[in-house]
Amino acid sequence: MKILIIRVTRIGDVLLTTPVVKVLKENYPNAKISFMVSEEIKDILIDNPYIDEIITIKNNIIYKILKEKNKKEVIFSFLKLLKKIKNSNFDWIIDFHGTGKTAFFSIISFSKNRIGKDKKSFSFVYNYKYKTNNKIHIVNDQINYLKFINPNMKYNRLNFVIKTNSKKLKDVNNIITKDPNKIIIGIVPFTSHISKNWNISNFVDICNWINENLNAKIVILGDSSREEDWKEITKKINEPVLNLIGKTSIKELIEIINGLDFLITGDTAPMHIAVAVNTPLISLIKSKDVNTYGPYNGNNITIIKAHDSIINSIKKEEVINAIKERVKVLKN
Repeated sequence: MKILIIRVTRIGDVLLTTPVVKVLKENYPNAKISFMVSEEIKDILIDNPYIDEIITIKNNIIYKILKEKNKKEVIFSFLKLLKKIKNSNFDWIIDFHGTGKTAFFSIISFSKNRIGKDKKSFSFVYNYKYKTNNKIHIVNDQINYLKFINPNMKYNRLNFVIKTNSKKLKDVNNIITKDPNKIIIGIVPFTSHISKNWNISNFVDICNWINENLNAKIVILGDSSREEDWKEITKKINEPVLNLIGKTSIKELIEIINGLDFLITGDTAPMHIAVAVNTPLISLIKSKDVNTYGPYNGNNITIIKAHDSIINSIKKEEVINAIKERVKVLKN
């Protein structure tokens, strides 16, 4: 059996799909499982033992065909991808992404079994349509897609699959100059959506409180889109922090989070990575998103819910108390 899973963008969303891959492989150990993902974030899947093949696509490929000067190279790459999908003879397509682009790839596969979201646009592409259940966690919801393949699919505990590397961890320890006498605290101050961002001045105050009250090193993490913002903000912090915003690869980010004593973050990909590598977590998240997109099946997790789903209703004192509790656990 050949199965293609499609989940193209967003590191967190791709990671949230890895339990599906594990369940499929455990039920069908001889199946060949391929995963389509954007070239930019493929590293989140590298070394996953349940994936036999990673098929990559460049972000905004259609836009690049229209706008880039070197159209021939982009068009050739796109046609090569189409040929690859068509000639792979997939028995099943599972499209978790559900956009026009991924619907197109589902069609071009000529697979007789195509599973996708039951929604107004593009659902005609799929002969098995799944109606999303927003009352359960997205991991459980995606497992339900598999009922079309086998209604008696077996699985035990669902968990993320992500590979760490001890050699890389040593390299990362050199980057953050880990001091055995200091607590290493990671902070992710920005999310992918403004409505999920806790007020940045609160993060500044939290950094200052940590510097004044704990023997700790603060590591700031995030993607390059907010690098300049954070440079300005660091001027308001009373002691230097290690700013790694935009300075790590995905694999380095995984190893850094793996090496932290704990992480403070909003609803971000690093939140899910922390769960995957069992790094203790303080999560700041809207109350309405906890059950659907919150930390899943992890240990040592403190969830601070935003009242009325307004993220800035979370008080600094709540976060400081969570930090105190986390430090107390570390000392015991």
